[in-house]
Amino acid sequence: SSRRDLADISFLYKLINNYIDAPYLLKHISFNILAYNNGTTPTFYLPSHSTNYLKKTPLFLEA
Repeated sequence: SSRRDLADISFLYKLINNYIDAPYLLKHISFNILAYNNGTTPTFYLPSHSTNYLKKTPLFLEA
């Protein structure tokens, strides 16, 4: 589990910093951008889903 989490974080870092050219994946990452930084708002967010099927996809499974 820990190794998988590290691999996921590494992949996300490379994707966001353009080491991996995958615009299809990049457009599916939701960024939470505020006009000011209050230090408590997360950088990324997961949109809500209308069906349970979407909640079970690998991108949205919670650890």
